[in-house]
Amino acid sequence: MKIEGITFVDHIHQTLQPAFDFVYQVGKDNNHTHLPFIKDNVLVQCAIDGIVTALQYSDSNWNFIISVDMPLISIELINELKLHITKDSSVILPTLDGKWFPTCAFYNKSILPVLEFALVHKNFRLMYHLKKNDPVQV
Repeated sequence: MKIEGITFVDHIHQTLQPAFDFVYQVGKDNNHTHLPFIKDNVLVQCAIDGIVTALQYSDSNWNFIISVDMPLISIELINELKLHITKDSSVILPTLDGKWFPTCAFYNKSILPVLEFALVHKNFRLMYHLKKNDPVQV
C-alpha cells in the first residue's frame, strides 16, 4: 500500500528515523530490501511473534513497536507515549474511545518472558497477555 506514492513501510521508517537510534522492520519476508530487516523467529502469523522477535533482537530496555498498517503515526504521539514510561511499567499504549492499540506501543523487555511463554503455548491473544500485565494506557 502507498500514501502519496510512498509505501507504508517507507512512510513509517521516514517518520521514526529522526526519533530513534535504530529503526528495523520485522517480518516473514524482506520486501523492502533497502531498509534494515529482522526475520521473525516463528512461522505463525501474529503480532506477538513480531513483538517477541523485536524485543529479543534489541539491546534497548524500551522499544517502540508499530505495525505496518499504521503509517500515519506522528512524532507527537510517540513523544506523548514516552512521557508515561516508568520503571514499573512494561507496556505503554495509546487508547482512543476505550480501544487499545497494542501494535503502536512502547514495550519494555520485562514483558518478553510473558510473550515468549504465550508463543510456546500457542496463545496468540496479545490483548489477553497485556491486560494481565497492567499496561499504561495513554
